[in-house]
Amino acid sequence: MTGRRDSSAGMSLVELMVAVAVLAAVTAVVYGTFARTVSARDHALARVSVYAEARSAFSWLERDIRGSFPTGDYGTALPRFWADTSAKPSPIDDEEVVVLDLT
Repeated sequence: MTGRRDSSAGMSLVELMVAVAVLAAVTAVVYGTFARTVSARDHALARVSVYAEARSAFSWLERDIRGSFPTGDYGTALPRFWADTSAKPSPIDDEEVVVLDLT
């Protein structure tokens, strides 16, 4: 056993540094992809939450409007939602109900 070294006995420092550098590069790529995926998921969940709240609000609004008119339509004798400024208003009978007067 003189000063000879067997090349298959282990790794040199350069080989170890190259292996660590490759592992660091792969880890950085995987972490970057994972971080972007988590960020995109959080953004999508926030958007879904906003749309769900809006959908709920419109559902409540629709239910309130439908509940305001028991027959589902305005009828022919009821005034419309817009005002006709060219015609003179007719006197309202006791049987007529004003839905919305915008004048």
